[in-house]
Amino acid sequence: MCGNTRFVCIMRNIRLIARLDVKGPNVIKGVHLECLRVMGKPMELAWKYYEEGADELLYMDIVASLYQRNNLLDIVEEAVALVNRYDGEFPSDYFQDFLDYIDISESQFWERADKARSPHLWKKKENGECDLRHRVTDL
Repeated sequence: MCGNTRFVCIMRNIRLIARLDVKGPNVIKGVHLECLRVMGKPMELAWKYYEEGADELLYMDIVASLYQRNNLLDIVEEAVALVNRYDGEFPSDYFQDFLDYIDISESQFWERADKARSPHLWKKKENGECDLRHRVTDL
C-alpha cells in the first residue's frame, strides 16, 4: 500500500459545497461587512466551481427576504441545464496528475473505485464501465 492511501480514504467522505451569494443578476461578496463587490455572473462562477470539483452549489439570494421575493428560479434552471449537459461525464484532463499525486496506478484506482461504488447508484456494463442508474436531475 502506498503512503497516501489513508489520505484518499479520509478525503472520500469530504464534500465541497460552493455557496454563491446572489443579488439581482450577479454573485456578490461582502467586503469587511460594509459593502458588496460584484464577483461575476452566477453561471460563470458555477462553471468554475464545477471545473474545480465542487460537489454541490448553494445559491443564496441575499436580499430575497428584504424584498419578499424568490427570483432564483432562472438561475437554478440554467444550472440544471448545465448538469443535464455534463451529468455522468468523466473529467479526464487532470486524471493522470491526480493518480501521480496519490501515487497509484490507473488499474489500482479503478479497482478501489469499483469496491467503493454503491450498486444502487451505479450499474456495470458488459465492457466493465460503470454508468449512473439515474441522472442527477432525475432524483
